[in-house]
Amino acid sequence: MPDVAVEQGWDKEETVVSLMRKGGWGGRKEKWSEVGELKVVRFQGMCESVGWKEYGKWREWVKEGEKKN
Repeated sequence: MPDVAVEQGWDKEETVVSLMRKGGWGGRKEKWSEVGELKVVRFQGMCESVGWKEYGKWREWVKEGEKKN
């Protein structure tokens, strides 16, 4: 989820609320700061992109490998 906040244009508060919801918190958005204890782990993501043609070549390579096994 490291890139989602930036992609969605969320501010820090929206990001924290979204992360808490993903973690199972079902409280009201405006009550997020009243949570007694919040432990956060930071992750760093890496993103790679390929064009459709390159993806197709890779997918065929994977399929060939599956046939051999």
